[in-house]
Amino acid sequence: AEREHYNQQICENKNNSGAMWKTIRSALPNKSGRPSFTKDTDTLVNEFNRFFISVGQKAADDSAELARLHDLPTTPVYLGSTHCDELHIYKAMDKKEITALLLIDLSKAFESICHRTLLTKLKGLGASNEALN
Repeated sequence: AEREHYNQQICENKNNSGAMWKTIRSALPNKSGRPSFTKDTDTLVNEFNRFFISVGQKAADDSAELARLHDLPTTPVYLGSTHCDELHIYKAMDKKEITALLLIDLSKAFESICHRTLLTKLKGLGASNEALN
């Protein structure tokens, strides 16, 4: 009965994130330590992952539809999948060879930023002279 209740709540509130979170919180174990769900944790985790993946796709579809309705230009964005171990930077982070990483989009009004101010701010955040040269 409890399982059916949670399934019904999820189905009824799939477009209401507030109600969805309320259902999720009520399914989590309370202080007594008794689990409030009847499925094994792997199955439950996979169901939540599928839900959150679908939310992202729905948001992307809805934004594309809004852009189409209002004649707004859209730029397709490719988010490729890369295994972390294939990327040198992730390996360096795992080995603690990198302690900080600053990513700046140099194509967006970079010339309008006073470089001296930017360097001063970065130095104030702990960037070494070696890193800033």
